[in-house]
Amino acid sequence: MKRTACFLTFSFMMTTLLSASEPNISIISGQGPHPEDATQVTLQVATDNPADCRCSNSPGYPYGAMYTNFTSSDGRSHSLTIDGLYAPENTTYYVRCKDRADGTTSATDLPFPTIFGSGEVTLQTIAGEGPHPSDVTEVELVLHSDQIAELRLSHSPGNPFGSMYLHFDTVDNREHRYRINGIYRGETTQYYIRSKSLATGLITEQDYVLTVVIDRDGTGIIANLETVPNHQSSSVSTTTPIFATYSETIETEETDLQFTLQTGETSVDGTIRVTGDRVYFDPTEPLTPNTSFLAQVTGTVASKTLEETTFQFTTTANNEPNGCNGTYPDNFELVSGFDESTIPLVAKPAKNEPLSDPSYDTCIVRLTDHQNEPPSGFARVEYSRKQAYNADNTLIVISSYDGFWHIYDANTAAFIKTLDGPATDCELKWDPVRPNTLFYTAPFGGLLVYELDVETNTASVVGNFENRLPWPAARRVWTKAEGTFSADGRYWGMQVEGANFEPLGLMVWDKELDEIVGTWDFAQHGIGRPDHTSMSPSGDYLVASWDGNDYGTTAFRRDFSSQVKLHHKSEHSDLALLPNGHDAYVAVDYQHNQGEVFMVEIQTGHKTHLFASYIKGSVTAFHFSGKAYQRPGWVLVSTYGGSPSNDGSQVWAHEKIFALELTANPRILNIAHHHSLPNGYWTEPHATVNRDFTRIAFNSNWEAASETDIDVYQIILPAAAVPALAVENFKDLEEDLNP
Repeated sequence: MKRTACFLTFSFMMTTLLSASEPNISIISGQGPHPEDATQVTLQVATDNPADCRCSNSPGYPYGAMYTNFTSSDGRSHSLTIDGLYAPENTTYYVRCKDRADGTTSATDLPFPTIFGSGEVTLQTIAGEGPHPSDVTEVELVLHSDQIAELRLSHSPGNPFGSMYLHFDTVDNREHRYRINGIYRGETTQYYIRSKSLATGLITEQDYVLTVVIDRDGTGIIANLETVPNHQSSSVSTTTPIFATYSETIETEETDLQFTLQTGETSVDGTIRVTGDRVYFDPTEPLTPNTSFLAQVTGTVASKTLEETTFQFTTTANNEPNGCNGTYPDNFELVSGFDESTIPLVAKPAKNEPLSDPSYDTCIVRLTDHQNEPPSGFARVEYSRKQAYNADNTLIVISSYDGFWHIYDANTAAFIKTLDGPATDCELKWDPVRPNTLFYTAPFGGLLVYELDVETNTASVVGNFENRLPWPAARRVWTKAEGTFSADGRYWGMQVEGANFEPLGLMVWDKELDEIVGTWDFAQHGIGRPDHTSMSPSGDYLVASWDGNDYGTTAFRRDFSSQVKLHHKSEHSDLALLPNGHDAYVAVDYQHNQGEVFMVEIQTGHKTHLFASYIKGSVTAFHFSGKAYQRPGWVLVSTYGGSPSNDGSQVWAHEKIFALELTANPRILNIAHHHSLPNGYWTEPHATVNRDFTRIAFNSNWEAASETDIDVYQIILPAAAVPALAVENFKDLEEDLNP
C-alpha cells in the first residue's frame, strides 16, 4: 500500500498536545471513517498561530527529521493529501509544526488516526478464555482493537456503552486488559464487551462476547487431535517424523511427558521434544525397515493430563533401488581425520551409474543429465543452507539456469516433472513431514506463501501478509533465498522489503497459528538490508547476517525481546542442532589469524574453535549444511577454490565433502571429492545433506572447467556412517537466558 512518506505504525490516543510556547495543533478532518475502497484521503489540521506542519513516518521523530509537508495558504489551516492507497487499513500518522514567528517547534507528536470501513472497532481475543486450571483465583482478559479505542465490560448482555462501569486498562489504546477476581472451579462465564472508537467516536451497538472456562477438577484433559504416522497406518518411511498433536499448546516448563516406541518387546532409543502443541519422538537411528511399531504418549502439562495416545504403524521394506544398493560392506566406516589423500582424476560417470570414490569408497551417483533432460543450461541444487530432499528421501528438487524448478526421483534418478508455479528465487522449501508438499512465494518474495502438492501440481495460499505488517510499503517477505524455517516448519524468520527491494524490517511468522510473533524495524535501529535471514532449527531465534555494521551476524529472540551477536561479519555459514537441542551457528572467520572454522551455541553464546583453515599457508572456501536435524551435533562441509600450501602441495581440506562434529577437537569424517573445477559461482558444490545424514546432493562440472556444464550428484551413505551422538531432551530457552 502506498502512503507517500507516511507509514503505518501503532497509534495512541488522539489529543491536542502543546508545551509552553510550541504551536497548538488540532485535528480538523480526515480521520474518517473513509470508504474501504478509498484511494485518496486528505488530512487537515489547524494551528492557533501561523506555522508550518509536517508528517512523520513513525512517532518520535523531531520536526527537522520530517520530510512530508502539509500545504497552507495562511499558516493556520494545513492540508496533506495522501493518494495511491491500495487495500487501505486503519493507520495513524504523526504531525508536528513549527511556529513561523519565533521558530518554536512541537516537542511532541500529534497522533492523527485515519479509519476505513464502518468506523466501528473490531476486537480480537488474545488471552483469557482458557480453559484454566481449577485452582486459579484470577484471570486476565486481553483483547486487541484494530484502532485506538476505549473498552468497557459488563456481566450481562445488552447494556449500552455509557452504562458500563467496568473499564479495561490500556497503555496504547490498542491492547486492553481486565483482571477478573473471585472465580470458581468449574465455572463457564460469559463477559460482554463494547467499545468506543477514539478516532471517530462511534460506539459498537452489539456485545463482543468472551467466554472464560475454569476446569472442574484439578487436571483436565488435553485432547489428542492426530498422530504422524496416522493411527493404524502402514508403509511409512523409516525416517518419517513421529509426533502427536494436541488441542492446546503444551510448550511449558511444567511438563512430565513420556513417549515410548517399541517393536515387539524391544524399545527404541530416542529423544522427546515439544514444539507448540506437538510432542515429537526422534529415534536415535532410522527405524528398521519392514517392521511394525507401537507408539504411546502420556504425561501431564501443568495441571492437565494429556489424553493417552496409542498408535501403530509399519515401516516400508526400503527395497527401492537407488544405485548404491549392495555397494557397502557391513563393516564400512568413513575415513576419519585430516586425510590428505590425493584428489583422483576420475571420468565423469553416466547418469544413475554408481561410482566408488577412489579415496573413501563411498558411493556416488549422477542424478541429472541436463543436456538431455528438461533442466536448461545446468542442473543444480539451490544452496547448502536449503534442504533438497523431501521428508522421506524419495524426491529431490533441482534448479535450472532458466529459473524453473524440477522434481527427480531420488532413488531411480528419473526426471519426474517441471513444477508449475515456483520460479527463480521463490523461497522453495519442502514440508518437513508431508513428502509431496512444497512451500513457495512469488519470485524474490511476496506477501503470499503458497503450498504446492507436487503430485497434482495444485497450489493454495497458506500465508497472507497483506495489511498485517507495520510497514504500509511492504510488498515482499523472504530470506533472500538463503534461509529456511525451523526444523518442524512452524516458525519462519524473514526480512520485509518494499516493491523496489527497499529494506523495511524483520518478522517472525508462526505458520501453525498464522500469527506474526514479532517485528523489528530497520529504520528505527539505523540499519539496512541484511545479506540473508533464517530461522534457527529450534525456532527460538531469527538469525540475520549483515556486513559493514555493528550487528554483523546477530540472532534475535523470535519475539525480538533480546538478541545475541554471533559474528562480526556475514560469512558462509549455517545453523544446526546440537545434541542438547540448542542451536549452533557454524561459520568460517577469515579475519582470524588461523582462518578458524568455529561454532557458537546461540542459547548460551558460547563459542567453540573447530579447526584452522589456513593450513601451511593455503586458503580454502567453505559451505556448510546443518540440515541433518536427525543427526544433531553434525554438519556437512563442502570446500572449493583452495589455494596451494607454501610448498605447492594440496592440503587435507581441498575440494572435498566431509562431516564435521560440533564439539571441541571434533571428528572429521571424509566422504568424497566433488571434482568441480572452479569457474565462477555456479561451479561451487553447495553440498546439502538430508535429515538423517544418509544422502548428500552436490553440484559439479566434473573436471570440465565449464561455467555451466553442471549436474547434480548424490552420495548415499549407510545409516550409521555418520554416528548418532548421545542426545539430551531439549532445554528450555528461558532457563538458558535467565539461569
